[in-house]
Amino acid sequence: MMLERFVFRRDDPESFPDDEAAPFTASSSTSQGDPFRVVFLIAEPPAVSRLYVQWPGPGGLDPAIGIACDLVTAHRDLVLLRLNCNPVTLEDSPLPHLQQDYFICRASSSPHQPPPPLLLKRIPMCRKPVLVRVKKGKELTMPRVFHLHTLGLLRRGKEDFAMAQLDVLDNDRSKPTGKLCMLRSRLSDHRWGVMQNLQIHYREEELLDLLYWRTDTVIPFSNFLCWVNYYQGGILFCNVFEEMPKLVYLRLPIADRPRDTSARTSFDTKRSVCVTEAGLKFVDVSREDGELLGPMEPGTGFTITCNTLKISESGDMKWDKDFSITSKDLWACNSSDLLPRSALMYPRVSMDRPHLVHFLLADQSYDGIYNVSTVSIDESRDDEIDKVFSVSIDMSTKAVVSILPYIEGGRDLRGKDADMVDFRSHLLQPFLPSEFPKFLNKSL
Repeated sequence: MMLERFVFRRDDPESFPDDEAAPFTASSSTSQGDPFRVVFLIAEPPAVSRLYVQWPGPGGLDPAIGIACDLVTAHRDLVLLRLNCNPVTLEDSPLPHLQQDYFICRASSSPHQPPPPLLLKRIPMCRKPVLVRVKKGKELTMPRVFHLHTLGLLRRGKEDFAMAQLDVLDNDRSKPTGKLCMLRSRLSDHRWGVMQNLQIHYREEELLDLLYWRTDTVIPFSNFLCWVNYYQGGILFCNVFEEMPKLVYLRLPIADRPRDTSARTSFDTKRSVCVTEAGLKFVDVSREDGELLGPMEPGTGFTITCNTLKISESGDMKWDKDFSITSKDLWACNSSDLLPRSALMYPRVSMDRPHLVHFLLADQSYDGIYNVSTVSIDESRDDEIDKVFSVSIDMSTKAVVSILPYIEGGRDLRGKDADMVDFRSHLLQPFLPSEFPKFLNKSL
């Protein structure tokens, strides 16, 4: 499935999907004792699946402060969620602490499993502290907070899984090493640990890639968690189930490897590393005008390039090019009604049909980040939010397979999904691919 990363919070029973519309549901409670409920509305791609949460208690983060529930990542029959509680003040810290509870949602395909077919398990808080430098060289010990885009989840077998966050330390810019904060566990036995000074295998000419490292996303692939940096163009592979994990660095096959980190921006608008039944693939959309966002310069187009990772028996890795297709090729095969002449963004290769690639496409007035005013939600904003479509293309034939509305402009601000539309009007994100539905008991 392609899962919408925005989590729909619906505390009102009338707006929360009922059991008939969404039978895949589960309930649990936060570390503060607040009960909550989740439900998945699952759709066959290219349609988009959704996650809803009902959290009527007082502990849920005030919407004026931020998002109460985040969809972190997924692998096989597991989905990792984060619930954000209202800030609390701790005795040993002068700063308010945002309590974050992580939950593993597990799908059950057993015909003997009574409804609901989902299991929610709260992950114990990681109590490995972080030292934060403050003024005059002083340090504060703070509770560890995980960033969404740096936390990975890897499933192994029917019971084991791992959660891990990686930091790359530059060690005075001479010999980068890795630091893992990690939980390796069976579902009934959770333990956190920190592993430091992990060796990174890289070539001499790749040193600068690691000195300026910043993770954009984490991908589970085979026995590895893969920390990806789209800007520098590289992947750090780590078998987190090894007794002493090591890190292997591999560059992505890009030609425009930047060195100016001061201008760093998110390249997930144009690049993605995707796990498919044909292996690990990397797809890149390169615009002729050199821009990441906004309407294309008149007379320009783009090129879509896809590569597949090849791993030899000895473990050597290299990229093999699958195809390189230009916008002119696509426009020659599809009318403008079927494929508007705009830039394609946020590519995602289909997991089970790797010849299909899914994109988001906005009309020509889209500039990536909308300057939305604080006016009330009414017709005055209809022209401020553009229409956005989900487009699926068969790259073997260059034919558009489907084009579905994702955001239908400002009028959606007056609909039942106004919160999602308002959030997406400021920030588009790629969908989260997952095999989760394959593990569900669909006889319910």
